[in-house]
Amino acid sequence: MKRSEINEILGHTRQFFSMHDVHLPPFASFAPSQWRQLDAAWSEVFDLRLGWDVPHSAGQILPLRD
Repeated sequence: MKRSEINEILGHTRQFFSMHDVHLPPFASFAPSQWRQLDAAWSEVFDLRLGWDVPHSAGQILPLRD
């Protein structure tokens, strides 16, 4: 999957979330350069592996829940 495809999916996702009043944590939109500058105050995000791996899950169809 190309990075441009991932960026497009993320853009649509952000629009969808906004329409439905869903709010993500601040680190959800950090650029790679911002991640490299984070200090120990953000260690919990790393330690708990918060976030998601878009390229890994792309292409998988997840079952819908009722």
